[in-house]
Amino acid sequence: MDCLEFRRRLGSDPQTRDPEFLAHRDSCRAGCAESWRRAQRFERRVMDALKSIETPPDLAERVLLAQATSSRARTRRFWQIGLAAAAALLVALVVAGYAWNLRADANGGALAGMAIAHVRSEAYSLTMSHTLRDRELQSVFADRGLAMRGAPTHAVFAADCRVGPYKAVHLVLREGGERVTALYVLGHRIAQARDFHRAGWRGRELPMGAGTLVLLGNDTGGFAAAERAVAKALLGSA
Repeated sequence: MDCLEFRRRLGSDPQTRDPEFLAHRDSCRAGCAESWRRAQRFERRVMDALKSIETPPDLAERVLLAQATSSRARTRRFWQIGLAAAAALLVALVVAGYAWNLRADANGGALAGMAIAHVRSEAYSLTMSHTLRDRELQSVFADRGLAMRGAPTHAVFAADCRVGPYKAVHLVLREGGERVTALYVLGHRIAQARDFHRAGWRGRELPMGAGTLVLLGNDTGGFAAAERAVAKALLGSA
């Protein structure tokens, strides 16, 4: 098992006891053991948070009582409330659509939200520091049916992932001392490039080839270099 396969297994099943996985963890000198320890600490924090949530012991009785006492009132009020709610919903949709159009450039669209959610789910990728070899990168691109025409020289993480419903290549590039996440999303192509600032992330979306490249980072300082690196890998030139 190489480092790339280890990281994939760590992201999908951090609790695995597969002997080959554990053997690589114990023998690797490229940071895999530290990544495993970080993943375990994260899993423990999640489990501790879930255990702290207490369900009221009489929750089921409360729900049944509420259903029984309100069913008759709901039937009588259904039509008048339904008509009022439909009118309110129509107004809300019109207002929300207008507000969304005004804020789209600043906050990004649906793809930006899915990209941020995906990066948060694989936060361990931002801790990687070992530069990947060309063959490790080539295998990830090949898994998505893409020919890698030039290797990104500063890639420290690579995986074939899904961003929402879309297949994607997930890269983390070390550019100018900063880590930039580059998600090349297949099957979805936006019309034009735009920057956004959302949930504490700086981001950029831009059409590239037959898909869309989404860049995420603490700032935009490394975006230009990351864009050139991915364009070289996909298109053979920046």
